Amino acid sequence: MTDPMGSVIETAKIVVDYLNGKGQKTGMVMVRLYRPFSADAFLKSVPATAARIAVLDRTKEPGSVAEPLCVDVRAAFYGTDRHPLIVGGRYGLSSKDTTPEQIVSVFENLASQSPIDNFTIGIRDDVTFKSLPLPKEPIILKEGYEAKFFGIGSDGTVGANKNSVKIIGDLTDKFAQAYFAYDSKKSGGVTVSHLRFGDKPIRDTYLVNNPDFVACHVPVYLEKYDVLKGLKPGGTFLLNSLWDQNEIADHLPAKVKRYLAENNIRFFIINATRISEELGMPGRTNTIMQAAFFKVAGVIPYETARLRFPTEERLILVSKARPGMREEAYEEIRQLLRRLRKTPPGLPDDFGLSTTDQIIKRLDSILSMVVLVSIGLASLGLMVGGIGVMNIMLVSVTERTKEIGVRKAIGARKFDIVIQFLTEAVTLAGIGGVAGIAFAALVTMLVGKLVPALAAPMPGWAVMMGFLVSVGVGIFFGTWPAMKAANLDPVEALRYE
Repeated sequence: MTDPMGSVIETAKIVVDYLNGKGQKTGMVMVRLYRPFSADAFLKSVPATAARIAVLDRTKEPGSVAEPLCVDVRAAFYGTDRHPLIVGGRYGLSSKDTTPEQIVSVFENLASQSPIDNFTIGIRDDVTFKSLPLPKEPIILKEGYEAKFFGIGSDGTVGANKNSVKIIGDLTDKFAQAYFAYDSKKSGGVTVSHLRFGDKPIRDTYLVNNPDFVACHVPVYLEKYDVLKGLKPGGTFLLNSLWDQNEIADHLPAKVKRYLAENNIRFFIINATRISEELGMPGRTNTIMQAAFFKVAGVIPYETARLRFPTEERLILVSKARPGMREEAYEEIRQLLRRLRKTPPGLPDDFGLSTTDQIIKRLDSILSMVVLVSIGLASLGLMVGGIGVMNIMLVSVTERTKEIGVRKAIGARKFDIVIQFLTEAVTLAGIGGVAGIAFAALVTMLVGKLVPALAAPMPGWAVMMGFLVSVGVGIFFGTWPAMKAANLDPVEALRYE
């Protein structure tokens, strides 16, 4: 069994399942907590039948008898009645991938008559010469569908592959994984995309080494790199070719033709370079190669993949112009769209084209209209509320006519009566304003809790403005009832029943 710790755990799980499926008796113990290292918990996790243990640690301790985890595992068994053979090894040095083949070599080392201790996997150790040899045959795992794409920096290959992963992840129930390796030069350098798809969660934590599909976007790579390395027998190879089916055989390297023939590879070619130029997108072969991938790979039905792309009636394109060249870019795009849509000369454009300034102006006009409508609705609401306040005050004047007469009889002036009723009207309107402000604050708080992206504090000036407007409504609509009360004749008021 193995006792790994760190990033190799998922790979070790895959290999244990693979070996057990072939009838071998292997296992692993995952170390999740280290130093403090629980020896008791570890011993309980190791089956009593475990006779040989390989401890994998992603570190190198110069001058030590073994790596830290291996030392602690040996110490855990010391003094017990269990004495398994324990060897230690290192993985992942120099940030190298740990592949299933390397884990298989660990189990093969354990099964040998004299297992190597302090071994290394992943790199060729030319100092201690304790690197474990890889199995003679590659480990082909049926974990899902794997693909590799060789492109050139800035040609859009990485973006297209990210989009492919999103399409499959969004439109199907499949799981997807993607990793992209860049050349140090990035733009103009080599980019290799590693994609995986499957019906089960993807456990692989290493690059794609045995793909089912390989796409080469740059034909010259066939001479410079081994793009077909690891491609499974019966796999698919897609090449962006400048030559047709009658010329391609004369330009393929001999090693490529040999590999295609010996492994029964399905070989497809497409002149994505020419197609991109015809569409007015020179150098942007990514979209054409992406469509070809869905067509020939068969990861998902081609028609399902097309659901991700809009139809001609609702196609939206976005373009960015260089600084100071917006007008030139606008006209260039307009002429390009007319050619692509085959619009006859003299006829108006059958498409819409807008700049950011035009879009902003439209948004501003829409926002202005919304503000005007809001002001109109608010004014209508204030008028209705003010009329309500005025009616309440008029009823109050009628019911308190005798009281008004008494106050005038004992010396109250018109000004005193006006102030009294205006104060009541302002108080009534102010209470309504405070209630409205409290309701608005509650709604704002609820919206912020339910939709954090729309959370916004209520500014103090808005609260003060709302209260002052409600007071102004009270004054405006309370003036007539107050003047009516002040102009009552004292004698007539005292006689009122």
